[in-house]
Amino acid sequence: MVVTRFVYIHPIQDAKYVLVNSLSGAVDLVEKDVVDAFHAIRSGEDPAMSLEMESDLRERGYLFDSRAAEDEVVERLVAHGQKERAATHPLAFMMIPTMSCNLRCPYCFEPHKLHETSQVMSVEQVELAFKAIDEIRDMRTDMPLASVHLFGGEPLLPITESVVELILQRTAERDLDMTITTNGTHTARFLDMMRPHRERLFFQITMDGIKEIHDTRRITAGGTGTFDQITKNIGLLVREGFTVEVRMNLNEDNVDAVPEFLEFVKSENWHNYDNFQMGLSPVTNYTGLGGDGLLAPYQVEERVRNVVPEPLFKEVRVALNGDFSRLNKPVADVLGESLIEGRFIPSLYYCEAAGALFYCFTPDGLVYPCNQILGDSKWAIGSYDPELKLDPEMVELWQGRNVTNMTGCMECSIAFLCSGGCPVRASITSGSPMDSYCGTSKKELTEYLDSVAPKLIQMEEMA
Repeated sequence: MVVTRFVYIHPIQDAKYVLVNSLSGAVDLVEKDVVDAFHAIRSGEDPAMSLEMESDLRERGYLFDSRAAEDEVVERLVAHGQKERAATHPLAFMMIPTMSCNLRCPYCFEPHKLHETSQVMSVEQVELAFKAIDEIRDMRTDMPLASVHLFGGEPLLPITESVVELILQRTAERDLDMTITTNGTHTARFLDMMRPHRERLFFQITMDGIKEIHDTRRITAGGTGTFDQITKNIGLLVREGFTVEVRMNLNEDNVDAVPEFLEFVKSENWHNYDNFQMGLSPVTNYTGLGGDGLLAPYQVEERVRNVVPEPLFKEVRVALNGDFSRLNKPVADVLGESLIEGRFIPSLYYCEAAGALFYCFTPDGLVYPCNQILGDSKWAIGSYDPELKLDPEMVELWQGRNVTNMTGCMECSIAFLCSGGCPVRASITSGSPMDSYCGTSKKELTEYLDSVAPKLIQMEEMA
């Protein structure tokens, strides 16, 4: 008999402990005798526990007959996870018309030096990129779905109009959907070319709060605010029938202003359109440029839950970024506090870049594996101009990255919560995306469990 490798044990009160099973998603409040039994089993000693306790712990996924039996469960999870990913996640081909950007948002993960460039993808490069997309799709028989993303920099600028029009045409010829991540300042001038493609387009536009807050964060290169201009353009898109998600990036500076902004959304009547939704996301620090005022995702979720009245959440459709639930989903589900719908599923992949769902085509003629590291050639996995050439070893590092084949992860208690961490941060700290990046994951989980411990104890007492 063995104890699962994937149980996080945290003391919360005297002789009480909370168990979080990152493989099964089980969460249990137990006495010290259970933890003592685990220690005994791991030390090769008699655990001295009752048959009833053993049966309960087996049922919850804490005990297995052997390590091989646990490995079989992991293997089934991998097979199911890869099958599910292939059926639901498209390869994301990111077209980056330019790295130029007209905004200078203080928390941007891209260095603003990149945004000063005037280089634009040429017509020839667009054709070469789509030729490369066709070749990659033929190679990636494991992932039959595909989509195109417009990204930057800022993809919708006056200097990119002709290139964007061609990208729209080539995307339509392949009958692919397209996501456009834009700051929304120049969207109106692209409407005529986009109307014929309305049904396949999804816009993601950031607004960081009401005017007084937004205009201190989403600022132009000259330092002026953008709230009025973006509000006008979102209204145009929504009324024209385009699917739009307004994303609010949250840190200490604006997290408490979510209700006020949701009320603004209502005042604009956007929430009454089926083609509109809100999205909330914590400001992250994958590239080290996230700025000040960062909050752990669980802290953002807690603050949002505390400040937004439940009826307001029901009036305005709000989707939460997956970063919110990465570590706390099983416990939040037990407490009935999770703002993320659906049941807990053990996570194999930290992000879309892990497992190589991203192929990013930039004006420098290179192909990048992640949209957080564009413009720095050391991260490239190949080139597409003048022809597609991918580095097989680099591609394999990213494509093969899931938590079950990463150094150290299969002995980690929170492996299927953390999923090995960010591959970019792993590369920065240790030199390879295949290495794990633990960062502050266990610290954040510990802090979260300490914060909810009284609720867990109260639930047990009431049971």
